[in-house]
Amino acid sequence: MKQIDFSKKISYIQALFLPFKITPGYMVVSLANMIIKLVLAPLEVLSIANFIDAAILAVQNSSNETWKRAFVWLGLILFIKVYKCIEEPLLSLLSKLKDEKEWLAIDYPAIKVRANLNIKHLENSDTNDMISRVASPAGSLCGMLQNVINLVVFVGQIISYIIILISNAPIFGSVILLSSIPIIFLAHKSALAQFKIKKDTTKSERLVWTLNDYLRSRDAVSERNLFSYHDFIENKLHQEFHVSRKNVLKSEISWGMKKSISGFMLTMLCAIVIFLLLPAASSGTVSIGIYISLVRYLFSASEDITYNLSPYIEKIANDLSFLKEYNQYIALSRMPEAIDPSSTTVEPFESIEFKNVSFVYPGTDKVILKNVSFRMEAGKHYSLIGINGSGKSTLIKLILRFYDDYQGEILLNGKSIREWKISEIKSLFFAVFQDFVHYDISIADNISSGKGMRATAEEIENAICVSHLSETVSILPNGKDTLLGTIDETGTELSGGQWQKIALARAIVNTAAVKIFDEPTASLDPISERDVYEQFEKISKGATTIFISHRLACCVNADQILLLDQGTIAEQGTHQELMDKNGKYAEMFESQRGWYI
Repeated sequence: MKQIDFSKKISYIQALFLPFKITPGYMVVSLANMIIKLVLAPLEVLSIANFIDAAILAVQNSSNETWKRAFVWLGLILFIKVYKCIEEPLLSLLSKLKDEKEWLAIDYPAIKVRANLNIKHLENSDTNDMISRVASPAGSLCGMLQNVINLVVFVGQIISYIIILISNAPIFGSVILLSSIPIIFLAHKSALAQFKIKKDTTKSERLVWTLNDYLRSRDAVSERNLFSYHDFIENKLHQEFHVSRKNVLKSEISWGMKKSISGFMLTMLCAIVIFLLLPAASSGTVSIGIYISLVRYLFSASEDITYNLSPYIEKIANDLSFLKEYNQYIALSRMPEAIDPSSTTVEPFESIEFKNVSFVYPGTDKVILKNVSFRMEAGKHYSLIGINGSGKSTLIKLILRFYDDYQGEILLNGKSIREWKISEIKSLFFAVFQDFVHYDISIADNISSGKGMRATAEEIENAICVSHLSETVSILPNGKDTLLGTIDETGTELSGGQWQKIALARAIVNTAAVKIFDEPTASLDPISERDVYEQFEKISKGATTIFISHRLACCVNADQILLLDQGTIAEQGTHQELMDKNGKYAEMFESQRGWYI
């Protein structure tokens, strides 16, 4: 199946033809149904009118010919009704098959786009909200044509009713037609307002769902039972729900009143027209059948124009707004997919150097890094320390090229890091983040994810041994093939320390030249932490390593320690050099050691 190219923007016309590329069979059926419904709408009105006239005449004359004519029109009416009964469930079934193809052609490749977006977009709240609205585009993109078809069919049906009225009473028909225009205008304005409200309430609705999850999720059950925070969360949930719905309700009330007033005026106008047509029906200028049909369908049409036309117009207006955001979405910068380092040829890592690097997160004015300068060389071990907010994580993000909009220079092997391909950066660097993902898959697959799911059985076994996971694996029902997490009913949940060992195992199977460990022992007990440092050389496999930690034990054997303070390198040197200096590092080290004395 042909998948959609998400590297190009798409126009509204292209979006309308998109379903023909994905589900041509369904679209042929849908268009054929549209034509049939357009034909059947006036035919039904005329059939009812002619049946009534023929039936009256048949009763009066009681001839076979008149009765035959009446039954022919009655049969046509029944045929139209049967078609309507069959058409809807049949199209509904075909629509479900269509949805599957659309997901495979659009939403499935869109998942990759979402996964590879540059991190700066995901960390920007406004951009992230926009991404959330458009990141599953299949339904919206492929639904645009259907919305147009629905509107065309609806308008065509209404016009056919009005044409019949005009053909019998030109003045009255024209008045009804012109009076519908204000409602169309109101519907368009309402659609734009609704989409704006949707954008404005995205953050509030996300918070509502988060708070709701706190009260329901399995993960929070222990704290829910231990802490008495239900009232607080419930009050907060109520407040945010009120905020998210306030503007929506205000808009709905405003539009509802306008729609109701317009609908009432149009209905009254139809009633007046029907009343004024009564003399014509009595005199025979307008047949009784036509008159009765017009009475039925005019009131029905006025209601449809008021309450059903506006949703169709709103949907099309929403489609245009969606398409605008969608094109903004696909224009966002992306990072290439992760690759197996062994599958690409990259020059060996020699050094990475920061020269007077300063950085401010987009959309803020707070300086995170200020004129930072240092050099890291191949084969050495570095410790990056500092209090929370000192800039440690940001520095790592710049090394990994999550952000490129910094001041100063970052040199990789003496060449600006901006000149390197992202795929090359990914082949040289591997990171175990503090907030690493707990995948609800087997232990073996969790470990293999550190090598793009390409780790061999031997590599996985070695990683289990070196990371001291052997004991954990031995007591699990299916060993390393045991499913983890809570999605599957057979899944097993591990402790924080066990998960951290799995994260270390991911680093062990990876063959990157530089390995970055963000708080790698935060959840480990003292004995396990000791084991990690004893196995450090096996864990790093001779790679250049960067440890980020609040526990300064990682610093003792480091070749170089960098202490960040308020976005600057406050101190730099070996453990002994910094202890001899008796500065901030020495103070921090002695403070931690003091807890164990």
